[in-house]
Amino acid sequence: RATFPNTGPVAFADLCQYDGVTPGYDIGKPRHCHTCHDQGGNIDIAYFQKDGDHELRPVCGPGNKHLNAIKKECVNGALNDHLVDLDQQVVFMAALFDSPRTRAIGVDPVIGKLLKERAAEMVEAGIITAAGNKGIQQKLGLWATHHDHIHVSLKWW
Repeated sequence: RATFPNTGPVAFADLCQYDGVTPGYDIGKPRHCHTCHDQGGNIDIAYFQKDGDHELRPVCGPGNKHLNAIKKECVNGALNDHLVDLDQQVVFMAALFDSPRTRAIGVDPVIGKLLKERAAEMVEAGIITAAGNKGIQQKLGLWATHHDHIHVSLKWW
């Protein structure tokens, strides 16, 4: 909040369901692979967005104009026209990677390219730590189906 005043909260999506199991197994409609969200070991979080409405939604450009035909990821048009607030997103992810508990973060492949570039600039400017940048450069997964959220994967206790 100190770095980005006047910004709203970011939405969290799936952690685990009430009994600690991956969401959806209680109703027979799992939304993720078996055990991947058990005990909150993986967390889906919305992207920080330029308009300040950090809700879960595709970030592939206004009106989803840069979302691919099967609606699974952004296309290259999103490189120049997307909804992600790159600075907030990089600062957030770098802070997560400053923790040894963060194993990986999955993002949309097109958006991920932009995040890696911005992180390299921000570490040079002294805005994020070298460890945070290293995590982004080495442990940022470019994963399909992550056009509307990031997937934070934690090491188990």
